[in-house]
Amino acid sequence: MQTGADVDSGSSALTRRQAERLLMNYQDLAGSGAPDRMIEAFTSDVIVRFGDFPEMRGQAELKRFLVARVERQHYRLKKRLRAVSGDVIVCSWDGT
Repeated sequence: MQTGADVDSGSSALTRRQAERLLMNYQDLAGSGAPDRMIEAFTSDVIVRFGDFPEMRGQAELKRFLVARVERQHYRLKKRLRAVSGDVIVCSWDGT
């Protein structure tokens, strides 16, 4: 996920607070239901591991997934930070 000004460009390690902000930002973007906006939260070299889906690499792959998901599911996303290590965020989510 992109960090904007929240993370020092000389370091790739995220603090817990920065990771929580990123998740909150993504929740807001996901609430728009617009994959074009949602993908803005991720860097071009994003790697996503989600459930039993194949690993997704890069924004283009992730966007294809988001487009398909938004077309068939409509819910409000709530993310919870579970762990952060370096630039890796582990979270869980609920959809209502």
